[in-house]
Amino acid sequence: MTTRHEGEDLRDTGLDEMELDCRLSQTWSTPAGLWGALSTVDHKIIGRRYIVTAFVFLALGGILAMAMRLQLSQPEARFIGPDRYNQIFTMHCRFR
Repeated sequence: MTTRHEGEDLRDTGLDEMELDCRLSQTWSTPAGLWGALSTVDHKIIGRRYIVTAFVFLALGGILAMAMRLQLSQPEARFIGPDRYNQIFTMHCRFR
C-alpha cells in the first residue's frame, strides 16, 4: 500500500498521456470471468446479456406452449395433470 506524502499532487493532470491512458484503461476495464461479465458497466456486454436473457425466456415460453398443446391435442390426454397444466398455463402467460 502506498503512503501519501504531505503536499503530493494526487490529481491526474500531472501525468503524461501514456501513463494516464494506462491508468484509465486499468480502472475501467472489465474483469475476467463470470463476475466481471455480471458487474461490468460496458454497454455492449450489458446489451448481449439482455439479448441472451430474452432468447432464454422465449425458448422457455415456447417449451411451455408445446407442453400445453400436447396436452390439448387429444381428449383425455394424460401428458400432464390438471394442477400442473394450470401452473404451466400461468407461467406461459407470464413469459409472453
